[in-house]
Amino acid sequence: MPSFRCTGKNQTYEASSPNDAELMKEIAEHANTARTMDRIRREMLAGVNAAIKN
Repeated sequence: MPSFRCTGKNQTYEASSPNDAELMKEIAEHANTARTMDRIRREMLAGVNAAIKN
């Protein structure tokens, strides 16, 4: 089960999901609600993918 952890200045976010596609949806939702990003920018995507543990 893939999982993701992000540690920011004021928060830590963790998620896991049955597959990568669902996990990316959860991460995108977090980016939208917690960071007011309407999408994950291309320059951030490599870091997000590197932080996903299978």
